[in-house]
Amino acid sequence: MIDSGQHQERQANSENQHATTTRLMVGSHVGYAGEVSVVEANTGHVCWQQRTGRIYEAFALDDHAAYLAPGGSFALQQRLQRAESDSAEWHRVAAQLDTPTQLEARRASDGALLWTQVHPLVTGQMQVEVDSGVVVAANPRHFKDGAPDIQAFDAADGRPLWTLGTLGQLGSHEDDAQLIRVCGGRVYTQLTASREQITAFDIHSGRQLWERPFNDYWVFSPSGALIGEQRYDDDRPRVTIIDAHNGSEISSFSTDGVIRQLTDDGIAYVDGNTYEDATWIAAVDARTGEELWRTHDVPHDHLALDDAVLSFSRIIPEKGNVEIGALDTATGERLWQWHSPDSLGELLRLWGPRRMPAMLWDSTEKSVATIRDIVWRPWFRLRRPLLRVGIPQRRRTPGKWLRDIRQSIASSVGWPLWHEFTHGHWRQPWQVDSAMNANWLAARWGIVFLGTWLGLFALDAATGQLLWHALPTIDLSFVDPALAP
Repeated sequence: MIDSGQHQERQANSENQHATTTRLMVGSHVGYAGEVSVVEANTGHVCWQQRTGRIYEAFALDDHAAYLAPGGSFALQQRLQRAESDSAEWHRVAAQLDTPTQLEARRASDGALLWTQVHPLVTGQMQVEVDSGVVVAANPRHFKDGAPDIQAFDAADGRPLWTLGTLGQLGSHEDDAQLIRVCGGRVYTQLTASREQITAFDIHSGRQLWERPFNDYWVFSPSGALIGEQRYDDDRPRVTIIDAHNGSEISSFSTDGVIRQLTDDGIAYVDGNTYEDATWIAAVDARTGEELWRTHDVPHDHLALDDAVLSFSRIIPEKGNVEIGALDTATGERLWQWHSPDSLGELLRLWGPRRMPAMLWDSTEKSVATIRDIVWRPWFRLRRPLLRVGIPQRRRTPGKWLRDIRQSIASSVGWPLWHEFTHGHWRQPWQVDSAMNANWLAARWGIVFLGTWLGLFALDAATGQLLWHALPTIDLSFVDPALAP
């Protein structure tokens, strides 16, 4: 029998374990599902998953909650693209998409809704960041006159803390997916349309801390105390290290590459200027400019740093898979190498018999949804009356009417189905997207994470052993993950 003291001790241990659970958040904006998921980093257990059919490109995660702002509906976006420009249907769909965007906070462990915030003038997708107990939401693409460009909220209860900028103050950012950078208790943004200056603000109060000239490429150290800035002086690359507390320059060194990672101790990891030349990696003491080591035979697309391990990944086009490796940060020595499945047999062995029924069911459900969107909805569009009340149209002959139907079926149904059957992913299901920026790499807590359209892989950073494979039927391409601090 357990007495009350033992019960309280067990409960305290359980709560402490729950509070220290490390998680990451991933999302998909490919297809018609529009999914976000929170996954436990150590086990691959899916804490919760949300499928809404809306665009998820920006979300944030801390130890307690996930913060997200769903964008427009996939179905409405497709209808808007298919509608004739400036037609009555186009305006009707655009009006449905032009609704205020809701910022949500959901408990990280189970997805329960904690609070919401809606600004009546903020529409479309938002960039969402969280740091030091403050959620910062930016509106980089879609805004109306008078809407705040940046809003800050208390992460615990959603209470508004401060806002910054209205249309015109922060200049035109329609083409930017990222209006702000948030790290180390500071918010960084550009206040002018010229984009030549960047300003740092305190994340709690919105108070301006410092301002300095800005170059296009920044890298933060893990704590946000140091910033590595890439510059090009007389066509020669140069890296400047900036103190994030006051914006002052600490050091500067020349390099024939581009800075990719930076440690709090001031060790910078640089590689080739372009992806085609990215066959070498070098470690440089950023305070002195001394090169510590360099590799010459490490082709890669991405780098991820976690303590003593520097991971890299690259696409193997001829095999259609991803290769991951790791280097010792002290010496540059190769530690291990791993690759994703490159055949149907390897993929089936990875899935395992216990997971097969659930995965087949999920894949079938998505396939049915895709086919329904290709066939069913165009069929109902074809059955609509050709003459609309209030819109004068030229009288159509039967021949013209039949040609229009045939052309509509060919473009809306026939071609998408033919492309799916001849080039669909079902033909070689182990392959990943061949685009270099489609497959992301991240590392933290001694684990290396790889996101592809085959789901989420986790490897031991020290040995390269596959720890788990989660969300195998969810396409995680192109959407960066959010890792809790």
